[in-house]
Amino acid sequence: MGMLKRAVKNRACVEGSICEAYSFNEISTFVSDYFPDEVLTKANRVSRHDDGGNVELNGRLAVFGLSGRAYGKQKRIFLSEKDLHAAHTYILLNCDEIDEYALTAGSVLPANVLPLAMGPDKDQVSCNGYKVNGYEFHTKAYGFGKRTTNSGVCVQGDSCNELNQVFYGELEEIIELSYKGTYGGHINLFKCRWFDLEKGRRVDRHGIVDIDLHKSAYSNEPFVLPTQTTQVYYTPTPGRKRDRPPANWQVVIHTPARRREEVIAGDVYQEQTLHKPNVINVEDDEVIQLDDENEAHEIDPELLLVEDDIDTDNEELLTDTDTEIDTDEDDGYESAKEDDSDSDSSDNGT
Repeated sequence: MGMLKRAVKNRACVEGSICEAYSFNEISTFVSDYFPDEVLTKANRVSRHDDGGNVELNGRLAVFGLSGRAYGKQKRIFLSEKDLHAAHTYILLNCDEIDEYALTAGSVLPANVLPLAMGPDKDQVSCNGYKVNGYEFHTKAYGFGKRTTNSGVCVQGDSCNELNQVFYGELEEIIELSYKGTYGGHINLFKCRWFDLEKGRRVDRHGIVDIDLHKSAYSNEPFVLPTQTTQVYYTPTPGRKRDRPPANWQVVIHTPARRREEVIAGDVYQEQTLHKPNVINVEDDEVIQLDDENEAHEIDPELLLVEDDIDTDNEELLTDTDTEIDTDEDDGYESAKEDDSDSDSSDNGT
C-alpha cells in the first residue's frame, strides 16, 4: 500500500493515479519477459556487488578471462618503465599456460601466447573502483574523507614462501593493462603499498593482528591480481586512551564478502531419521559374523535386545502414588530410627 501511495501524482484523483501506476507496473513487467538477455530489467538485474563472472576466453589465455568489474571515472595514464616491467613480470609469473614455453629456447609460440610475448601498451587506463570476489574496492585517494574505508588489501602468500604468511597493504591505484592482438585483451591489476611484516606487525595471544601503517616494504612488487585479494580495514585499538598503542599501530579487521555462495546439492541435514535398534534372536553360545571381519565374535545374549525387552504393550505406568510408596519403603530404616528417638524422649519426660 505504501508503494501505491507514493505513486500518487494528482491528489485530486487519488484512485486514478493508483490505478495508472499499478497498470504501468504490470505492463512493464510483462513486456520485460520479451527483451533480449543483454537488456537489464528487474527480472535479470544483477546485484550491485556482482563482478561479472569469468569472461569467455575464445581461445585466449585464462589470465584474460578473470572475473572482476571496474567502475567509476576512467582516465588515461602512462606507466613508468619500472612499473610497466613489474606489472608485466607479475602477469607472466601468474600465467600457468606459458610455463612450457618459458624454459624452451627457440620454440615457436602459438598465436594465443604472442600477445603476452609482445608486452603491454605503455598508455593504460586507471579507475577509482573495482568489484571482485564479493568486495567493492576503492583507491585510497578516492576514499579519503569518506566514512567507509574500502582500500585495505589482504593477500595470501605463495606456497613457495617458507613462511606462507599473509600480506597486508593499501590500494593506491587500479590499472588496466592492454595487450594487442587477436588473442589479446585487458588485464586488471591492483597497485598496492605493502606494510612491513617483519618490523611492523605483531600478533597477541588472541590472534589479533596489529599493523604499523608507517612502515612500508616490498616496493619492487607492488602489483597483484584482483582475484587473489580479500578486503580488510584498519581501525585503532579499542580501550582507554592512555592504554592504547601509538596511532600508527592499528588492528586488522577482515571484511565479509557480499556474494552468493554456491550450495552443493545433497542431503538435507535438518531431516534426520531416528535409528531404531535392530532386534535379533540369539541362542545361547551362538557365534555370529559381524561386518566383514575375519574373526568371529561370540555374543552374550544378555547384552542384546530381544523382542521381550522392547514389548511395551503390557508395561505398567509408574504413578505418583507408586513413587511415594517406594520412597517410604526406602526410608523405612530412618523412620524406625526416628520412632525410637521419640519414644526415648517421652520416657525421659515421664
